[in-house]
Amino acid sequence: MQVFAYEYFTGGGARHLSLDQIGASLLAEASAMIAAITADLSGLPHIRVVTTRDARLPPLHPSPCKIHEIASCEHDRQVFTRLAADSDWTLIIAPETDGILLDLAQRAEANSARLLSPNSPLIAIASDKQAAADTLHRRNTPAPLGWTIQPTPPTRRYRPIRPSLPLPATSKQQLTRFIDETLPPPSAGPSSPTPPTRRSISPFPP
Repeated sequence: MQVFAYEYFTGGGARHLSLDQIGASLLAEASAMIAAITADLSGLPHIRVVTTRDARLPPLHPSPCKIHEIASCEHDRQVFTRLAADSDWTLIIAPETDGILLDLAQRAEANSARLLSPNSPLIAIASDKQAAADTLHRRNTPAPLGWTIQPTPPTRRYRPIRPSLPLPATSKQQLTRFIDETLPPPSAGPSSPTPPTRRSISPFPP
């Protein structure tokens, strides 16, 4: 049985970035994750492990693992698609940020890949804070309450939060992007102008 293990930053998905742009800390974390997975899988009987590796990076994986060096963004897309289609199982490690993980899962599924990692419907829910909270509430699973607010052009200020929402509360990007903020209590006055994007609001616990 063949398992394709793919990690975005060390496997060629970030070939459009320089190694300095990716950063040594992120590369170290990504390398640790994919190295542990390929080592564990390679130690199992009757398992062939294939993976990709950014050609700019030094060797990493154990010798039984079949490694495909990636030289460009287009090469990454071609090899990812082929290995996902040819393997019995595919395991994807990638950031949720800007839909990267969701896109990779959908590409794999479009080529009839079977995922060991989460499938695209689950990723779509988990990467959206409000969708995740709503899904948990529908299944009677305890989770923080949340409301989505929209920016009001042209001031770019957010519409008033529903009166029943206790403040202070946390304000987060609804989708996985950028930096979280904290909304002040009402006495601190109106919030400052903010970029026009949907946000999910959750009250602090008492």
